[in-house]
Amino acid sequence: MSKKWLDSDQEIDRIQNSNNYISVELGIITVDPTEIIGLSRKLEENDLIYLRNKIINMGWKDINPRGISLVLRPEGGYVVGSGGNHRAIISNELGIKEITAEVIAYIDKSKMTDEEKEHIRLEEEKISELNRSIRQYKGDEKRYRLIEEIAALEFALEEYKKGIYYRT
Repeated sequence: MSKKWLDSDQEIDRIQNSNNYISVELGIITVDPTEIIGLSRKLEENDLIYLRNKIINMGWKDINPRGISLVLRPEGGYVVGSGGNHRAIISNELGIKEITAEVIAYIDKSKMTDEEKEHIRLEEEKISELNRSIRQYKGDEKRYRLIEEIAALEFALEEYKKGIYYRT
């Protein structure tokens, strides 16, 4: 029996439009492919045939786990974000037990403290302000320092959100 796949875009829009969650990048983690329940686009049959034959002949190799982008829904189950549709289908079809993928999840705002929400809001505001100010610099050292500062703030914010996610 063929698996019924959800539409990833509809699922992601539903979660984001509810305004009940904050996204968090979990990074590269191990996932059970049977828990992938949504695809983000129409599949190319030739790509499926090629990938299926390659895996049958050479085995499953997670050469580029960032190429499989998954979103973990708050109620469970993953949907494909921006890449990995064919690998999701084939790993299910061939009974692959685990794969590695880049995963984004959601934190339920109702499980966060007001202080945590405020900290995230302030950090996002700071990042936005730096992004706006960067436009005035064209290729000089100040621009590159701002880019580095933004990257450091974004990394720290994601680490902060991960701490909340794993606590809740």
